[in-house]
Amino acid sequence: MIRVGPAGWSYADWVGPIHPRGEPRGTGDLVRLLRVFPCVEINVSFYRDPPPEHQERWLQAATAHAPAKLPLKLHQRFTHEREPATPRALHGALDAWRKNLAPWIQSPARGPLLVQFPFSFAPTPRNARYLAALLEGLMDLRPVLELRRKAWLEADRLEPWIDRGVSLAAIDLPAHDEHPPFLSRGPIGYVRLHGRAREAWFERDATRDERYDYLYSEAELRPIAALAQQLEAQTEEVYVVTNNHFAGKAVANGVELLALLQLAPAAVPSPWLHSFGHLVGLVPGSGPAELF
Repeated sequence: MIRVGPAGWSYADWVGPIHPRGEPRGTGDLVRLLRVFPCVEINVSFYRDPPPEHQERWLQAATAHAPAKLPLKLHQRFTHEREPATPRALHGALDAWRKNLAPWIQSPARGPLLVQFPFSFAPTPRNARYLAALLEGLMDLRPVLELRRKAWLEADRLEPWIDRGVSLAAIDLPAHDEHPPFLSRGPIGYVRLHGRAREAWFERDATRDERYDYLYSEAELRPIAALAQQLEAQTEEVYVVTNNHFAGKAVANGVELLALLQLAPAAVPSPWLHSFGHLVGLVPGSGPAELF
């Protein structure tokens, strides 16, 4: 099965294009997306451990929209900060994280665990040891690695982990000589779209919104949909996550991918059609009349 959906659901710049103005933010925003998408990646977990009661509401919403799943992004303290440097400290930090994320871990609606490292995480011996220690503590959660340097894929560095059940995400990024090839490995097919805003991506002073401000064209989405179909034939399940989030562009491209994969939903909210007129006609029943 191929599940397509955006990374996150509660962005201030989505109010208007995606979410109605004047309504409470929160779980209702997630439900609006789950009516269309069979997965939504939990993104806030990268910045803080969400309270158990929030997790429970999100998971109940996903269960109500089965077979929807909620993949989750591992906290940045394990990937970007890497403060629990010793194996003992790392073990303790993972134990505390597991307790905080118990509702998600125990839910049948949870998806894979995304373990996203930054470009600065190069395959040095020290980093390889850290990665091994981290993965050992996460193996039961179906970890999916996002590694942004192609050197990690060379010299069979990841083969032992792939053999043990770790998956590698295919990531679509602005072009760079050191970025990895666009491929996914392991039991789970996982594809993430970050956009191709090359100038902003490599600009030191660019904001997060500027880096992820990109709308894929249909021509750019077609090979991504083809990769998802290829992975479906080779893996247990496939996730395609749109992370080009600025102003709801991830949602628009997600709908387009569903259409390209012949998985188009019965309907999408009319504000989405107002914001992204090119979606009209892609979804059964949507037409010019819905724009007004």
